[in-house]
Amino acid sequence: MSSASSPELQLLSSQRDGDQQVEDPPIGLRTLFNLNCFPNRRKLGHFFHELFCQFKLNFLSKFKRDHKHLERWKQLCSDKTKLFKCIMSLDECIDSVTGEEWWLPVIESFLTEHQDIERQSAFAVVRMRNGEYELFDEVIPTFVQSSKNKNSTSLPTKRAEEILISRVNTFIETDGSKVNSVCIFSINSPCLKREREHIVPCMFLILKMAAHWQSQYGISINVVFIKYWGLGGKNCFKDVAESQIVCPNSGFFRYFNNLNEDSIKLLHKKLNNFKNPEILPKKYNSVFDRLTELAKRSYVSRKDHLKQGKEKIDQFEFDSEDQDESYKILCNIWHDFVNENTMSHIQELITADSKPKCVQYFASLFLGSHGPFRLYQIPRDIWN
Repeated sequence: MSSASSPELQLLSSQRDGDQQVEDPPIGLRTLFNLNCFPNRRKLGHFFHELFCQFKLNFLSKFKRDHKHLERWKQLCSDKTKLFKCIMSLDECIDSVTGEEWWLPVIESFLTEHQDIERQSAFAVVRMRNGEYELFDEVIPTFVQSSKNKNSTSLPTKRAEEILISRVNTFIETDGSKVNSVCIFSINSPCLKREREHIVPCMFLILKMAAHWQSQYGISINVVFIKYWGLGGKNCFKDVAESQIVCPNSGFFRYFNNLNEDSIKLLHKKLNNFKNPEILPKKYNSVFDRLTELAKRSYVSRKDHLKQGKEKIDQFEFDSEDQDESYKILCNIWHDFVNENTMSHIQELITADSKPKCVQYFASLFLGSHGPFRLYQIPRDIWN
């Protein structure tokens, strides 16, 4: 497979002055004109030279600006509190589907045949300059077990978009001058952050290839998705600490402040993690069973969870010699269990709200209104 060389290095090739031969403009510019139509080829050559130099300056300026934005992006991603404050003030900046897009019938056909949109997959379609289409079949991510533990979470070795980009690039390196535009469709929006820090996130990989294809062949790229993936799926804000959530000055505090209105599902199996015979005698395990049943069927606010748990503990008959101590221990265990589930609930809400905002923030930083890389979300009324 041929690999794409860096566009900025290609644009930094030495300039020729005076009567020396003028370097050829990019294919994307040459294909706009028929050189044989111009009688004065020398003047035309100088025209293209000036045009190419201006193109070079504009590209390098954009490259420096993107590099600055990339550093800011990395800094924000390392501080979830600052990132959340920054992105939540953004307005919608993802392109809306108008119904006139050339790729829309292909995607509609795909969605008609594929009702399961919970499994991540992606495909690509290339529109040639002669009006024909080249379809790249649907692919799914490849996974590997993250540890020797069979029950551990699997991590993708290659995401679907990575696989597609490689295949499309191989095609373009051969027939790039014949290609007009590319559309990549993905169930989830391309990732903005990877579990392994040394791997380039898919969105930035596409951004790099879009710049390369545009500079070399004048090709534009459309990325279309259904669901926002954001930084990292459901675990994006899992590491946000309770101290940050309950802090009145943090952007997360409003979630904690609204807890009395939210119904919370308790993960009842996790209650067993609080069993400790060194703290609470085994003879009181039966109360755990009752609390587990309560947690399994109860779907109320945090306040009501605490109240119902205390009422259940009050009904239990303790031995007289350790009644007060055991009662207090059980109440503390239930409180900690409810609180742990509450924090998980808040983290899920934060993640859900941040997903579209993270993608919109990326678009506001790196994608212009007339650039070669366009992002679209398919509306629900199309795929539902």
